[in-house]
Amino acid sequence: MKGNIVTAIVIAILILPLASAFAEQEGGWTFALGGGALFMNTYAGSDEYLLAPIPEVKARYSKGNYTFSASFMEGLGFTYLDMDHRLFGSLTLYQGNKRDDETYAAGFFKKDHNDRIARLLAGTATVSTLVFGELALGLISPIGIIGTTVEYHPIRYENGSEDFYHGFLGSVFYLLPVPVTDRMMIIGRLAVDFMDDRYADAWYSLPEENSAARTFNADGGIKDFKSYLKIDYALSKHLGVAALALYSRLLCDAEKSPFTLAENQVTAGMYLYLKF
Repeated sequence: MKGNIVTAIVIAILILPLASAFAEQEGGWTFALGGGALFMNTYAGSDEYLLAPIPEVKARYSKGNYTFSASFMEGLGFTYLDMDHRLFGSLTLYQGNKRDDETYAAGFFKKDHNDRIARLLAGTATVSTLVFGELALGLISPIGIIGTTVEYHPIRYENGSEDFYHGFLGSVFYLLPVPVTDRMMIIGRLAVDFMDDRYADAWYSLPEENSAARTFNADGGIKDFKSYLKIDYALSKHLGVAALALYSRLLCDAEKSPFTLAENQVTAGMYLYLKF
């Protein structure tokens, strides 16, 4: 296998910018360097698994209620956190993903399809998003954080000719960061994701049948349900370890699509990091 894949949807929630701001209120610059591994589906909907490396290099600057960060995993982001008014917002730019009939790629990672998936995708369009943006807004309540996100995906669709889709994903979520001790933080998240017709058509429709699947026209609606858990533990002042688990259940037309071979998607990982 040449290279590995970390899907964009996992990149988007792996380390939430809000959780970082919630856990660290110090001002000024911080830097992190680390890495580990993820066990995950090769793409959202695949029934094939792989073990993928997750390198991380991050720079973060905070002042007052504002935080700016640049990270291999978290993208380029801005976060506003106002504890007095119990409000937060974030704007983040992430690396996109690409699927063709030979490979699936996200960011700097690429995974060749196995023979069975390659037959399924034979002759299908190349679908790609170079980068995508996410806007998140939320309310900090005594029982957790309730919020919503909107993602804009500029999608290039190549199937003989080239088309362009302005796709959108949205979500509603509940987030609960729990500082168990001064060394341990546990973060839980539940979310329901929605897709519009253009995103659904680009990623889940099959306009022409092939030897492995019939035609399928995907409509917008509920995309999936997600539950996420992360445990972050500081081994020392500058060294930490984190473990995470993600369960995703594809729903409606995302579940019915011929590209979806497994409705239940599971990811688990662990990594070490140095902070200075």
